[in-house]
Amino acid sequence: MTPKNYLIKTRIENAKKYLSNGCSVLETGMMVGLESPTSFTGMFKKITGLTPSGYQKQENLRKQKILQSPLSFVPNCFAETHGWTN
Repeated sequence: MTPKNYLIKTRIENAKKYLSNGCSVLETGMMVGLESPTSFTGMFKKITGLTPSGYQKQENLRKQKILQSPLSFVPNCFAETHGWTN
């Protein structure tokens, strides 16, 4: 992996964390070192296949589903071992 690719990968991984925690797309882009929202959105979409706002919506839905039904996100073998199944 080239240094440039490593930097891009690191920026995108950090951006995913910021977006998951509720930061705006503009704030996230600036925090990961991309001051242009257009270049940040383009790079994020190229790497992840989703726009930053689309990724944020997807993560929010996932969090809601976890809150509604937490056991559906735990492997069944683990839940059975700990007596968490009905």
